[in-house]
Amino acid sequence: MELPNVKYRELDLSSVPQSRKDTIHGLIVQTLFGFDDKPYFVASLDQFKRLFEGYDADASPYFPQIKRAIARGIRFYIQRLIAANAVAATYAFSGNNVTLSARTKGTWANNKVGFTLTVAPTFKLTLTYADDPTMNEVHGAATFADLATAINRDSSLIICTLSGGYTVPAAVSAVTHLTGGANGSWADTAAKDTDINALYSKFNDIVDMDTVSQLGTFSKTGVENLAAYVAMRGDVMGVFEVDPASSIAAAKTFLTDGSTGLGTLKNNLLAGYYGSKLTAWSPEAQDDLEGPVLLDVLSVWSQSDTLMGNRLYPPAGPQRGLIDGVKTFSTSLLSPARTAEVNELVNASVNIVGSHPNFGPVVWGAKTMNRMNSALDDIHTRRMLLDLRKNLTPIYQRGLFQINEPSSWRAMYVQVKPILDELVRAKVIAPAYHYVGDQDVSRISDVVYNNVTDLGNGIYKVKIVLVPFGYIETIEFTVIANSLTGLITIE
Repeated sequence: MELPNVKYRELDLSSVPQSRKDTIHGLIVQTLFGFDDKPYFVASLDQFKRLFEGYDADASPYFPQIKRAIARGIRFYIQRLIAANAVAATYAFSGNNVTLSARTKGTWANNKVGFTLTVAPTFKLTLTYADDPTMNEVHGAATFADLATAINRDSSLIICTLSGGYTVPAAVSAVTHLTGGANGSWADTAAKDTDINALYSKFNDIVDMDTVSQLGTFSKTGVENLAAYVAMRGDVMGVFEVDPASSIAAAKTFLTDGSTGLGTLKNNLLAGYYGSKLTAWSPEAQDDLEGPVLLDVLSVWSQSDTLMGNRLYPPAGPQRGLIDGVKTFSTSLLSPARTAEVNELVNASVNIVGSHPNFGPVVWGAKTMNRMNSALDDIHTRRMLLDLRKNLTPIYQRGLFQINEPSSWRAMYVQVKPILDELVRAKVIAPAYHYVGDQDVSRISDVVYNNVTDLGNGIYKVKIVLVPFGYIETIEFTVIANSLTGLITIE
């Protein structure tokens, strides 16, 4: 089946030098367990289990999909989402002003984190965790105050609070458990969107992240908040999913209505996907479970980049967009009978996930939310420009505090040219690119593009003009190196 508004460009890359880069996704997700102070890097199932383990249908509904994605080799920065009114499980020693609390909020520790306490002449607290004995701990010290300090410094399970006038509690020989933890809840979608939006800033210091997404709501505000964050950063792409429970008509309205949906949203750093709920096998539940498509989309991005050896081409289609492990979709969006309906969605700049009659489960489409009928409508073109920005910035940073004169400009050009030539050889950009930075002049007074006064003030500019392969339009950006401020700006 052909979808006329979806463009693909399949090339034989076997003879092209490849610069391979693994993709890392930032993800905000509700979990049962784990710290919520910052995003934590997860590259394996063992890491995920240690940091966020615990399956609960209410507190962590996406665990089967997350684990399946990690098993495929996806790497994440996972930021835990938990309601503000969540409560940590505790145990309070009666009359001693001593309280043991779960290190993080939620139900995960209820009747699962247990302890025994040995007191004078030496003090020892033994902790057990029912769900994972490898997390059991033993802490010891010469005094009870030192024991509390050691617990708070070293324990992954609990903290110990000593209130004013505390006394040393009696020994506890039988295993005693923490109780009273609660996952909390949100009054409405708006409250949840607010909490999710507050977590984006926790990703600000992560520079090796390629995308950021949230698994929490499918609301208009939620997508707009994600769009605002990636626009502010300028160096990552946001990936979102239209509610898989929505009908095709409802999905179209959400994407096109300017009042109740995303009709006025234009952002070439944002990519949206729509697919009906998919069914896949869950080892945790030992059953087929339904779930959203977003994590499978992120899996396709990672597999396309890593297994196919290049991130400069669409993470979609029969070569790079196939989804393994999926049994069925609740609605067959890519059936021939739905071509007209699906094309309306594609025209609304969303990508389709479904079961293709010839190829099976697949991501079908690689559009951004640019909505301008240009090269920046393509995910791979936008990612190429992000990669180019990341690769060029260190070159100009190294030259930032060199003498601002032609030999320094030529040195930077010599480092940039192979990067652009590589894109030409890979047929990502057309050969006729332009690098304008006065790199060929002999004297400062001969500059054409730069301004002598600016150069005297430590400001050097370069203009790079390129044409994405297969397009006639040009993409132009300017590099401004300012040695007075120490900043590199790429516009």
